[in-house]
Amino acid sequence: MRLACGGLALVLGLLAGGLYLSARMPGHMLAHLLLSLAVPPLLLLAAPRWRPRVPAWAGGLLLAAVTVLSHLPQTMMMQRHHPALLLLDGVLFFGAGVAFALGLWPATVAALGVTVVQMAVCALTGAWVAFGDPMPGAAAAGTLMWVGGGLTYSAAALTIIVRLVSKEEGASSYAR
Repeated sequence: MRLACGGLALVLGLLAGGLYLSARMPGHMLAHLLLSLAVPPLLLLAAPRWRPRVPAWAGGLLLAAVTVLSHLPQTMMMQRHHPALLLLDGVLFFGAGVAFALGLWPATVAALGVTVVQMAVCALTGAWVAFGDPMPGAAAAGTLMWVGGGLTYSAAALTIIVRLVSKEEGASSYAR
């Protein structure tokens, strides 16, 4: 299981790199989602002993900041003219994704709240890109972020809820 998760994380990370190089906006957006929401949890599953403590709010705040700031028109324009900034963009999304995943790992009510807030940040930023950016492919990229990100955050929230309910059921059966 651990090897499979690590291998899948590697494949998705390489795919994200290729999508960045494609220079198409929907591919770029999919790379963001892979690097921030798919690769980090897979790496954590592959390395279960490595779990530094990150408060849920800190991981959420970092990912929200990276998400919003990287989609500002000035930032996107600089990335088009300076390709090295694309590498920085990918590293920031991956790092923020790792912090976010570490913050959610304990499955607390705070982690659930942070996930719901991040879902809203992703949806609003995606809608803003879809409807406010005149670049070719922006509508598809924003919709991918809005819908794809929303579904991923919904799955994360559902997972946290299931883990919270399982904890409660385990605690109540232990008390009997």
